[in-house]
Amino acid sequence: MSKKAKKRRENLKIQAIDPQTGRMDYIVISSERLLRVGKRSKGQTMEAAYTLIDTVQNPQHIFEGIRWDEDERSSDVPGWRCYCKKPTNRYNFEGVPVRADPNKVFMVFVNENKVAYLWYWHTADDDDKTLPLGHAKRFKKKVI
Repeated sequence: MSKKAKKRRENLKIQAIDPQTGRMDYIVISSERLLRVGKRSKGQTMEAAYTLIDTVQNPQHIFEGIRWDEDERSSDVPGWRCYCKKPTNRYNFEGVPVRADPNKVFMVFVNENKVAYLWYWHTADDDDKTLPLGHAKRFKKKVI
């Protein structure tokens, strides 16, 4: 196997804020996940490349303890943190930046092994548009 082929299968390690220390740490995105995202649309690829990274590096809110089953990945490693941000832009199907929906926030779910396993846009809270709707019932605690 060539070095190039082996390197392509490595996971992507990106910096993310650690709410306990306030310093940069890291999270991981599996190469398989990135390959699947890349096959969907250029917009989802750009979202993973820019929106996801900006959300974990400059979150407006971080929650710990996931209560909703639909936010859990079907694995033995439970969800742990959710990074949340209200970006000003999103990417359309072709990967072109456009104005984000003012009633949406971007959420990135990370398990206790620091693996980002789920990210998507979600409806914002009516009272605070930087928070996801239902955040008080959805998460055990807000750490930032």
